[in-house]
Amino acid sequence: MKPKDILYDTEVSVDWEETKKREQWLLEVFDGILVPVRNPPDVAASFFDYYCETRGMANAMMDFVERPDFVHELFQYIIDFKVNKIKKLEEMGALALNNDSRACYNGGLSFTDELPAADFTGRVRPKDMWGFGIAQAAVSISPDMHQEFVTNYEKQVMELFGLNAIACCETVDRKMHLHRQIPNLRRISVSAFNNFEVVASKMGSDFIFSFKPRTNNVAGDHFNREDDYKYLTEVLKITRDCRVEIIQQEIITCRNEPMRLIEWSKIASKVSHEFWEA
Repeated sequence: MKPKDILYDTEVSVDWEETKKREQWLLEVFDGILVPVRNPPDVAASFFDYYCETRGMANAMMDFVERPDFVHELFQYIIDFKVNKIKKLEEMGALALNNDSRACYNGGLSFTDELPAADFTGRVRPKDMWGFGIAQAAVSISPDMHQEFVTNYEKQVMELFGLNAIACCETVDRKMHLHRQIPNLRRISVSAFNNFEVVASKMGSDFIFSFKPRTNNVAGDHFNREDDYKYLTEVLKITRDCRVEIIQQEIITCRNEPMRLIEWSKIASKVSHEFWEA
């Protein structure tokens, strides 16, 4: 098997006529209520997870050891296409600003006065946007292998963007020194599987500590409010010197009790205000 035998969609095109039709339909439906906006295309540096999904986890992990040259050739092939895709989308005028009320990929709101870039004239470029990198399947590989097979490649995509966010559910505590290599990095996802003390000490106030708390109580048989209050209080104690945002997004179920979400939000707000006022 050669790298180009791995199926990868290399077509870059925009159906502007259909896009205009959908815009008109939305304008009619939400007239006077909402203003439709065009979402930017997917420009995330997510090649690693794609490879593992395509090859299978066992095969992928063995490839890193037995056929590293094959993996390097394939990853560069994918990255070259991703970079060329982003540049072509820019030329086509297909990019869109993403520094607004939408979620910053898997983090909090995308609001920032640092985007678009100071020389922005109306045509969106990558440097006017948030970029994103993710490699959840790389959670179990060593930092050295992560540098070789992930960081060295995702940097080539993420250096195009004005600001970047990185990670999802994968742990970052062992690899913070690698994430610091990402250009214009601003937000790091810190899932419940991390060692918070390690992450907080390595991150400090340099980036947004995008905290994804556990969902055991919200999704469990019984919603233990006091337990969640103690849990959030402990995490905020550890991260007192960090720039923390709390994002509850990994909820599969609330056991037909949607009020749990509102109550949890009140708990998180209460804990946050207690630390803010302390």
